Formats: sequence, structure tokens, C-alpha cells
Amino acid sequence: MKKKTLVLAIVVVMVFAFTPFVSAKRCYDPHHKGPVGFLYLIQKDLEWNPVLKGAYGRMQYHIWGEEFSFWFEGHGLVQGEKYTLIYYPDPWPGAGLICLGEGTAYGRGGNVAIWGRSDLGMDLPADYDANAKTVFPSGAVGAKIWLVLSEDVDCGTATGPMSSKLVGWNPLDYLFEFNLITYYDTTGDDAASKKKK
Repeated sequence: MKKKTLVLAIVVVMVFAFTPFVSAKRCYDPHHKGPVGFLYLIQKDLEWNPVLKGAYGRMQYHIWGEEFSFWFEGHGLVQGEKYTLIYYPDPWPGAGLICLGEGTAYGRGGNVAIWGRSDLGMDLPADYDANAKTVFPSGAVGAKIWLVLSEDVDCGTATGPMSSKLVGWNPLDYLFEFNLITYYDTTGDDAASKKKK
């Protein structure tokens, strides 16, 4: 009898542990027309080097569409801590950043799942982002996606989107992009093609 109870308890714990990830996959549209991109987020030290055995995350997103659709999972974070996934436009403090979603790390592995769809009304990187143009010495062009402590970001308001920005800086507790991404908003393209018909 004790063995059956133990097995049942383990099964219940596993079901509840994986529920957020199952929900995230349901919200994320796997049948979206168009290519899918993958982005890895990693922990970095104060000299901006990757922490090889640190926290990490992976985001899957649609490269173009009428909505920016994504799902993200992070691991090795602080259990019980709230995190916000953001698009961060340079320069500091990231005025006009976009809060993509929020989640709380749970379990012994410090796991978090964040997903969503958002009509950004623009491409990423945004025109006001310093990374929208080639900058010496890297020459890289693209958008930065970060996972930050929720208490360190002010997501602004819908009426004042440029009021969103970082209000704290604890980089050892964040996950930073392994590379930059590009997203194309097709809403304007679709509207233009409908007008021609």
C-alpha cells in the first residue's frame, strides 16, 4: 500500500510541475505560417562572459506575423522570484522597452514558463533602438531579448509606451540574449495588399 501511495504522490507532483509548460505550448501557435526562430538566453558575469553552468533559457518565436508569438522556458533561476521577459532597446535605461510576459520561478530547478502573443505594431528592433542600425565595432543589427527581475522593470502604460524602462540593474540575476533577433510585423503589409484588391 505504501508503495502505491508513493507512486501516486510522484505522479501528482510531476503533473503539476509540467503544467505551465504544457499550457505554454497550447497558447503558442505551432501552425503559424512562416519560419520559426530560436533564441538562447544565458547568464553572464560582470565582464560579460557566459556563466557556463549558470541559469539559461530558450525562446521559440515566429519571425514574422500580425502578432509577435512566442514561448519561453528558463531554468536554474531563483525559486519564488518573479521574472519579466523583455525586448530591450539601447541605450540605457531602455526607454520604450516592451514587457513580453511575466512568470515566477518554481521547483527545485528554478523553472519558469512565459508565453504570449502581442500586436506590437512595429518590427523588432524598433526604429528608436540603437541596434536598428549598424554600429561600430560589432556591426550587429537586431533586437535584444532579456529575462530580468520583475522589480527592476517599469512596464509603463498603454497611453505612454515610451515610459517603460529599466529601473534597477542586477545583471548577475538576469538572462541575456546569446544573439540578436529580428521580427517583421506584417500588419501593414496585409493592409496594403487588401487595398490593392
